Amino acid sequence: MSVTAIICLVVGAVMWVAPVIDDASTTLAGEAVQACLIVLSALLSTRRIERRAIVIGLLIGLAALVAFAPIGYVGQRASGWSSHPNIWAGMMILPTLLAASLAGRQTVSALAVVLGIAAILLTGSRGQLAAVVAGGLVLVLARYAGRRRRQLILVIFCGASLLAAIAPRSRALIQDSLATIFDKGAGHVNLVQGGGDALHVERSVRQGTGATMVLAKTSAEPWARLQYPLILQPGSSYSISVDLRAQDGSDRPGLWGTGRDPVTREDVVVRVHKEGALWLTQASGPVELLSWSAEAEGDDWWHLHLAVRSASTAPVWWYMGPTPDQTEGNVGATIEFRDLQFALGSVVSSEVTTRPSLATTQALARRSAFTAAWKGFVASPLSGQGTGRFASYYRENPPGQDVAVPNHAHNWLLQALFERGAIGAAGLVLVLGTLTLKGLQSSPIFWVLIIGLAASNLFDSVLFSSGQVFVFAAGSSLSALYPGRITPTETQRVSGEASG
Repeated sequence: MSVTAIICLVVGAVMWVAPVIDDASTTLAGEAVQACLIVLSALLSTRRIERRAIVIGLLIGLAALVAFAPIGYVGQRASGWSSHPNIWAGMMILPTLLAASLAGRQTVSALAVVLGIAAILLTGSRGQLAAVVAGGLVLVLARYAGRRRRQLILVIFCGASLLAAIAPRSRALIQDSLATIFDKGAGHVNLVQGGGDALHVERSVRQGTGATMVLAKTSAEPWARLQYPLILQPGSSYSISVDLRAQDGSDRPGLWGTGRDPVTREDVVVRVHKEGALWLTQASGPVELLSWSAEAEGDDWWHLHLAVRSASTAPVWWYMGPTPDQTEGNVGATIEFRDLQFALGSVVSSEVTTRPSLATTQALARRSAFTAAWKGFVASPLSGQGTGRFASYYRENPPGQDVAVPNHAHNWLLQALFERGAIGAAGLVLVLGTLTLKGLQSSPIFWVLIIGLAASNLFDSVLFSSGQVFVFAAGSSLSALYPGRITPTETQRVSGEASG
């Protein structure tokens, strides 16, 4: 690497760390270590590393991730895979594309891409799946032509289709996306973001269905529930509906929502529960219960619906979800529920005309995250708002989309501008730009990693959380193993090069 490139990397890394100098010593130390690792990864020597060994190591790692991914389904609560699928999926993108790029044989490249797609499908991240497919297509266009290109595309398509068909979570996500595209109904906007937080309950999926959840109470608290976060905007109306049934007819299942007014410090509580043959409601604090209903649906199932309006003068951070039994005690009470829906606006009837779409919800969440990130940057343009401040800033300055609070900006550049301001973002751009130029000077095929990284972080921010920046830096150095645009046929004629 040239002296100029090394200087650019070091200066960029220093600029990236500079805005957090005033943070806690542990934060500063962690950021400094990350910056050093980026520089060291970019200086990785490739002269004594056999390409075949790199490819085999990457393939083994991808295969291990594919094997490990199903553990995320155990109890529907394994850390990482179920709660942060984009982060885990982001880990696979660049190793997949790097292995496919370095492999000298068509079959090995296809194997790397199929393994990467398999691991990403098992995490359920559509955005990261699109990123690896985009990078794979660039690889195909760069390295293959004619019949070979068609064969590789067919292998990748068949492999991805098979995995999508057998992976329940992936199939559900694909169906949801199609429903979003072709749905011509009224289109209520779902406000639930991510997975619910289980408070003193155990959750599972009922055997034979992927839509009906089972909640079992594990402590005495009457509010034990599976809760989802919402922001109640001043004067805004919301509707909540769910189908549920209790295992024991004497239990008191229902819905429980609670929060606290940030101005008056009053509790904001809305409850619906069954009392014998009757259903009762309760609302306290600055919130108005506009309407509610409980309708029997047969086989002991009940459809609950309520509409509320916030009477607070400030946004209220609120938690709502189904409860197995709102009686003090009764550990072990169990309910089944399905079609839990949180919609923006007051729905006067008990029928929700369209199923809320996860795809639509996530799109709205990203738009609001973009808005909040830009506002945070404008408020502190030089050094930003600080590391780990996005969620709290979003709560204090909600952008008006009435969606739950995201933890980051869902875009790498907006995230950098929000956290580190112009100084830190410029440093990161300098680092990434230097790595990009270095990689492209060594091999045009480095475009594969560039496209994969860009697509992965365009509507997400997993550059650091998934370790992508380190793989990108290493890939910039490893691209020297491809001194030019080499096709598989030419690769086989290069003396001293391993075929794997």
